[in-house]
Amino acid sequence: MSYTQEFPAPARGNRPTPIVLIDPATGLAYAAGGGSGPTLGQATSANSSPVVIASDQSTLSVNQSGVVATGSITALNGTVSLPLNGATGFAVDLRGTFTATVTFQGSINGTDFFTLAVIPAGGSVNVATVTTATAAGAWMGQASGFSHVRAIATAFTSGTINVTVRAMQAAGVAHMIPTGAATQTVSGTVTANQGTMVALPAGTSAIGDVGIQYRGNATGAASATNFVAAGSTNAAVLKASPGRLLGFQLTNNATAVRYVKFHNQTTTPTAGSGVVQTYGIPPNGGTVTLSVPGGIGFATGIAYTTVTGAAAADTTAVTANDIVGTFHWA
Repeated sequence: MSYTQEFPAPARGNRPTPIVLIDPATGLAYAAGGGSGPTLGQATSANSSPVVIASDQSTLSVNQSGVVATGSITALNGTVSLPLNGATGFAVDLRGTFTATVTFQGSINGTDFFTLAVIPAGGSVNVATVTTATAAGAWMGQASGFSHVRAIATAFTSGTINVTVRAMQAAGVAHMIPTGAATQTVSGTVTANQGTMVALPAGTSAIGDVGIQYRGNATGAASATNFVAAGSTNAAVLKASPGRLLGFQLTNNATAVRYVKFHNQTTTPTAGSGVVQTYGIPPNGGTVTLSVPGGIGFATGIAYTTVTGAAAADTTAVTANDIVGTFHWA
């Protein structure tokens, strides 16, 4: 065995100057002579010299263990797992042709795994999260406090799933919204687009119980019917369908009280039959004004008769022009 002797380097401080022999065949260095040669392997900080990278050094490639994990899943419960080593987020890329369900999971102790929520990579902010994937794509998720994340085939039929799991910081997934969340806090300026207004169809249906209702016709106004008594019971129908009597103003020109009787029906009434309301009009120009803001409901129809007697069964006709005025109804 032959050796090549290296000239000793200048002494530094009180350290002895080593004599270094190099084996030409292997290139290994050995300490020799009276000096103390370098020891093979990792040295302590006190016995090491600092390394300073040159100012014009090109970019160095650093390979950090655990940053990326890759693998293929070809069966049920197949997994590709990645230790996060302090990373707070992760990204998962699924490629290949397969029929399967991949679930995204995380673990705190490296043994027990829980489902994690992720969002599609490259999507817009404030998108709903998912916990599984059934097709190729890429997703990102938060994993603060977890030691490991993994992709696992929780259902598998066929194919090969090529999986890449990469650790990262979670800033890129700060806008995740849990699926099904009932309330989200919004801050800043919100612009709402009213869109196209849909016209409500014509009809008589009310929205809720709004109390006062004046929707008897298309305009929502009450209808008015002028009345001048003939020499009869003046049996007539104001409205041949459900409606409301909103009021009237009637004057009695006779020398005795005259009566207006109302009937809840859609056909011409018969005096003295089916009377539901009676109003007396005082004589000698007496006037009665009735105004009911919500109206008096008639479930079937609004009809009336005029007679000279107060009894519900009275059928005595009035004289012409005894009663004049106006009915208001809807």
